[in-house]
Amino acid sequence: MGTDIYLNWDKKTKKDNENQVTGFNIDSGAVGYLRASIGMTNENQLLRVVFPEEIWESNTEQGEVFDFKDELNHKKVADLGMAYLMMAYKGREMEMVKETKSMIEAVGKMLQQAEVDKVEVSGTQNFRYAVMWLESLFNFMELGRIKQEAGLNPTVYISW
Repeated sequence: MGTDIYLNWDKKTKKDNENQVTGFNIDSGAVGYLRASIGMTNENQLLRVVFPEEIWESNTEQGEVFDFKDELNHKKVADLGMAYLMMAYKGREMEMVKETKSMIEAVGKMLQQAEVDKVEVSGTQNFRYAVMWLESLFNFMELGRIKQEAGLNPTVYISW
């Protein structure tokens, strides 16, 4: 159980679909698949902010349109990614963050929660894992941007 996110696009081949069958691999963003198991609380929180509610509520496996070329979407991932990594480093859970007046405000709140001025090593064992997962999210976003720039109409399908 958890969250499985698939990137779909026009002219997607059988091989492309096969590449997305990863056995729940968490670092397959480069092929258009993201995974956050039910226990991956911070990852699920981050994904809830990155992808709009209409994508989460969609019932079509074709997916919903997401603007991968929008710089604000990339900035949101980068800003939240920094907070996510800090929380992983500190071994803390992220609060559910809704769109606020600014993502900087939301990220600032999370960083305050993580007590960035104190360095602890207790949460660092999962840090490498968090870096790998975040890189997968960046790869997913980049693949979506490439498909969009190629005119292949990428969509996002979320199964949870």
